[in-house]
Amino acid sequence: MKKFFKRFFMILLTVLVSGLLILWMLNKQALTNRKQASCDSLLSPVQKAYLQETLHLKKQFGSKVWPGLDSVNIPIVVFNNCYEFLTGMDRADAGWETISADDFMGRPYLRRKLREPKAFAVLLDKQWAGMLGTLNQMNFEFLNGIRQEFPPGIAQLFPYFLARIAPDQYVVSLLHEMFHAYQAVRNPSRFGKIQSLYRVEQKYPYQNQDFIDLWNKEGFLLWEALSTDDRESMKESIREFIRIRQERREKYQITADLLDFERELEWLEGLAKYAEIRFYELAAEGDYRSEAVPYRKGLPHWQMEFSRLQNSLGEQGSDFRFYLAGMAQARLLDRIDPDWKTKIMTTNLSLDELLSSGF
Repeated sequence: MKKFFKRFFMILLTVLVSGLLILWMLNKQALTNRKQASCDSLLSPVQKAYLQETLHLKKQFGSKVWPGLDSVNIPIVVFNNCYEFLTGMDRADAGWETISADDFMGRPYLRRKLREPKAFAVLLDKQWAGMLGTLNQMNFEFLNGIRQEFPPGIAQLFPYFLARIAPDQYVVSLLHEMFHAYQAVRNPSRFGKIQSLYRVEQKYPYQNQDFIDLWNKEGFLLWEALSTDDRESMKESIREFIRIRQERREKYQITADLLDFERELEWLEGLAKYAEIRFYELAAEGDYRSEAVPYRKGLPHWQMEFSRLQNSLGEQGSDFRFYLAGMAQARLLDRIDPDWKTKIMTTNLSLDELLSSGF
């Protein structure tokens, strides 16, 4: 019996060591492949397919997500660790070169050396474009982020193939950044002021526990309003949300500049998050089918975000709470004010002001 257990243990140990060795080799190859792909000098066929799908979603559902969004031309800039690629414009500022050896959807596209990559809207030759990394670049950065979370030895044992951003989530993330460009086009004065908002962020009482608790209540009430099919229950939760929000602002003497910080970030990032999710919902509904990207019902990529809205909105670091709170208010306005999108895009009204005026 002892010999049997000894032999079994040795076999188990051999299998374990072999498995870890294979995993280490696969991880090493995966890291090499991602590093190489994150510096390609041309758009890959797969990346082109994601860009084409993004444009198709915008054309197919843009007017349902936001009035007029489908008809506004919004170029796209994607970048890797070496280059930026511009599609949707035939020429741009100095520094861009036309790629003669390749095309995108039958049209030339532009390239330049990497300058200031960011996930946002960028102004190129007086035209606003949405900007985001290529999926390869984002997966490379995502993997590096995970590796840094673990001690060096342990990091090698994490299955790298799991550290991926799904293509369906990536496509609507591109639409998120394109929506920022749309905001800049539709309300340039409001968008322009937002660039200076973060100057006051250091004064925002992120770390105060009572302040956090009140934000948590606001998040729960927004989630509660979104979760009910009963209109009166929804309205009651919205009223309580407005009351708690006002209480928090009065108790902590939120000054005019910090009030702008809250409201304008909810306008900026909350609306873009709203558009991102609505595009996905519409693509997952009905008979829409994509050859490049599969969409699933139930918002699979946002369940954790809705959970944070419900349970821990005030504990979200930096400005992420405004993404979620703004998105939730926008989804509620869909249910109570059919004209809210025109109002929010053509005036300086805030989302919470529109919610308040609905009662």
